[in-house]
Amino acid sequence: MIELLRAEFAQDVPTAKEALALWELTPAGPPPGVLDMVSLIARFTQAVESVGLQGLAGYLGLIGQFTDGLLARTTEIQDPANNSGAGAGAGAGAGAGSGSGAVTANEDAVADLAVGIVWLGQWVDEAVAYLENPAHPLIVEHIAHYLSLCPSPLDENEVLELASSLLVAPEKMGEGADGDGESLEAATDADVGLNTDEVDPELLQALLADAPQQLAQLEMAVANWSSGNYNDEVMVEALRSAHTFKGSGNIIGLPGIGRLAHRLEDILEFALDKFRGSELLP
Repeated sequence: MIELLRAEFAQDVPTAKEALALWELTPAGPPPGVLDMVSLIARFTQAVESVGLQGLAGYLGLIGQFTDGLLARTTEIQDPANNSGAGAGAGAGAGAGSGSGAVTANEDAVADLAVGIVWLGQWVDEAVAYLENPAHPLIVEHIAHYLSLCPSPLDENEVLELASSLLVAPEKMGEGADGDGESLEAATDADVGLNTDEVDPELLQALLADAPQQLAQLEMAVANWSSGNYNDEVMVEALRSAHTFKGSGNIIGLPGIGRLAHRLEDILEFALDKFRGSELLP
């Protein structure tokens, strides 16, 4: 599952980095890609938490909060009412000096914003490194150091707690037991075979006839899950489809389908339990 997350995240990395690079060039005017990055952070936070990477989810949560703060400050800088208010507050007699003070304050705000954006530019690389080697001490130390340099100082205890969480190795879902409590041994060629020579033609046709609808249900569930749009009913239907595939594949003599569906069933059950029993519910 972590490999799937790694592959999915890798697809979004170039876009996120491009948005950050453009934002560094125009701090007071974030490009549209920044909002897409915010959505990516929120979606990915849910995804990594659902597979047990609590430390990485905590890290992404802090990055999301910091990004939201930068966007809020950008809005304040762009709001003409703030600038006019600053000028008016000095009184009409201040004249040109008042306007100059307002401009200086605005320039300082943009400079501070730029510092935050430059710091934020490293968050993607830290996340990629952790996904490549979850819980690796050197990577966790690097992330903790990175967070300690945050322009908006974080509580030291909070950083230490997060580092401790990052050092917890992810659980291997389904390791040692399948959904029926039976041990799953290493697969052999026979286990994953798709030879139809000895399969009853009528049973095979029945499986093929039902497959498109079942696969569409599975695709919908996985698409919703990966985009952060959890739907309990869709997930339950997808779980039923996986269970049906597992039984049909094993019954008609196609263990490859049965074994693959069994693994998919395990993953969907894990996700369903996580969403129903935690704060991941929308």
